[in-house]
Amino acid sequence: MIRSLILLSLFFKPIYSELSLLFSILIIFLIVSLTLISVLIRLIKGFLMVRK
Repeated sequence: MIRSLILLSLFFKPIYSELSLLFSILIIFLIVSLTLISVLIRLIKGFLMVRK
């Protein structure tokens, strides 16, 4: 049982590392896009307040 788990982990290690890399890139992209959206909303709100 343990040997099969070790073999599976060794076999899936490259796939798992690529998946984790993909997930980290996705998370970073999400955080950056969210911050950009919030900054854009603040800029638009400030612009609208100035125009009034």
